[in-house]
Amino acid sequence: MNTLRTPEEAKRYFAEHGICIADWARERGFPPYRVYDVLNRRSECTRGITHVIAVELGIKARPAETQAVQ
Repeated sequence: MNTLRTPEEAKRYFAEHGICIADWARERGFPPYRVYDVLNRRSECTRGITHVIAVELGIKARPAETQAVQ
């Protein structure tokens, strides 16, 4: 079972592994300021790019195959 991490744990991971957050963001096509919004809890990450970023960071679970909403 995969466990989700908190934004603080994600930031700690970057620091411990010497990964630049802005570089990580650009390599994945994300605006760095949006990644910082997610990591600093300035976004709820409920939809759009911040949701995608949160999923990539392991803060939110990957959604299962979705069914059409009726």
